[in-house]
Amino acid sequence: MFAKTLLPSSSSKNKKLPVVIGTITIIVILLTGLIFWLTKLRERRIIVSQASQNSSLQQDSQPTRVEKQLVEGFPDFTPYPNASIEYSTVKQAEQDFSYEGVWKTSENIDLVVTWYKENNGWVIEIAPDVPGTFEQFFVARKGNMKLYLTIEASESGEETEIVADIISQSVR
Repeated sequence: MFAKTLLPSSSSKNKKLPVVIGTITIIVILLTGLIFWLTKLRERRIIVSQASQNSSLQQDSQPTRVEKQLVEGFPDFTPYPNASIEYSTVKQAEQDFSYEGVWKTSENIDLVVTWYKENNGWVIEIAPDVPGTFEQFFVARKGNMKLYLTIEASESGEETEIVADIISQSVR
């Protein structure tokens, strides 16, 4: 009789087994998602790093910045229709140019991303593939220009920022 009170009954083990298996399954799914997300983040950082290394633009060149409008010579880039320009910049090193334009809109990030996937006029090399996140990233090409497009939702989700970095390389 003493041994029966110390050992759990087999029916209580059977009741806990589905809970344990379910918990382990959820943990595995969450870890898999985290690993996938970290891998995508790492890939994005590598791409941006390679772009800055491959560019012959000097980091110490002084950019020209213009508020509320595009700098002169800004490449052919169609901004999101409901976005307003915050500022733009241009830097030159030798014969290459680097342009940046920053726009803001009150539209949802997923709407903005969908619009750029369908209406950008560039050949998309890398497209965002994780809908519902707060930051999306494109890499595209048109002629001798390379576009790095970052679309980021504010923490509140009420505003979306669109940053277009365009590197225009001269043909050598």
